[in-house]
Amino acid sequence: MTSVALATRRSARLACAPACIIESQQAIEMHDKEDVVHQQTPDAPRKRRRVAPPIAAAAAAAVTTALMAAHSRDQEVEAFRSEQDLVKAMEHLRQADPALAPLIDAHGPPLKLLAQPGASCFMALAKSIVFQQLNGKAAGTIFGRVMALCGTPAQAEPGAPAQPAQLAAGPAGVAAGAAPDLTSPCQVSTQAAQSHAQGSGAGMPGDPAAAAGGDAAPALVLTPEAVLGAEFSALRGCGLSENKARYLVGLARAFSPAHSPQPLTDEVLRRAADEQLVTCLTALHGVGAWTAHMTAMFNLGRPNILPTGDLAVKRGMQALYGLPQEPSPAAMAQLADRWRPYRSLGSWYMWRVMESAASAPKQVKTKKAKAKI
Repeated sequence: MTSVALATRRSARLACAPACIIESQQAIEMHDKEDVVHQQTPDAPRKRRRVAPPIAAAAAAAVTTALMAAHSRDQEVEAFRSEQDLVKAMEHLRQADPALAPLIDAHGPPLKLLAQPGASCFMALAKSIVFQQLNGKAAGTIFGRVMALCGTPAQAEPGAPAQPAQLAAGPAGVAAGAAPDLTSPCQVSTQAAQSHAQGSGAGMPGDPAAAAGGDAAPALVLTPEAVLGAEFSALRGCGLSENKARYLVGLARAFSPAHSPQPLTDEVLRRAADEQLVTCLTALHGVGAWTAHMTAMFNLGRPNILPTGDLAVKRGMQALYGLPQEPSPAAMAQLADRWRPYRSLGSWYMWRVMESAASAPKQVKTKKAKAKI
């Protein structure tokens, strides 16, 4: 796509966006312009260099204001909060789309789609940023180093129920057709973080056995303040690219009360409508629609999310409905319309379709020997 076409497309999108989102985008772009400095020496041509880290506080404040205005604090947003909610959704899908019945019988209710009250949206988003465009093992190693650098001991509130100590999985699960695990409060044991800092593959984040830690290894959490307190060079030393380190710091600023007049919070995100939630998150650098959809589904328990950019969901639909090619986002929306208001659950079963296809024994074709005359 040419630069002219991209500019036209962006202008059309902003023309339909709320005023706060336009202000948010303008604030980010203004910072990016101010963030580029020119260096020139007598022996070298003029160069452009980005200075880290970015400041996206104005963008976050504008979007948060819109979210707070749209949803008062006493307004509930639909979410999967119990197994009974999932069972109800399963019965709806069974009646609305009989093609899903065998999958529902085989896999039952996906507890991973339940909302996690103790989960950290910030950490789920941070881990997703780290995992972007990397395989699971490499991304897990880098994230373990980030946790070793920035992780702080989790302090459980008195009387709070125990939460699973799994980490939010990133985009690595898509290629294998598996649903990402964004269900946890994103904790990792000190021992697991140290093993990653040393470069070993043991104790991969997301492994319940490694993350549990026991009494000898207190759980660690990632907070905006801890990320902002780390040296940028130290974050780069964990294995993060410069862009990812910038995205991580920008995300931390958006969630930090010290850097944003109205910071993003888990409470604000939980009370935002689905469209507002996605718009809010994708206004942040490093967070795309796929990451926003996964956070909405696996962290916040939103029941009606359709991740049209997810390759496994596309291929699951293609296989289940016998389509000649992968469906477009519009075709996916049309197919999933019968799943409403439980498109998240229908999407989860598409991952199961791909799992079944991956585990099925492959037929080996043998060449027929030519008869000799």
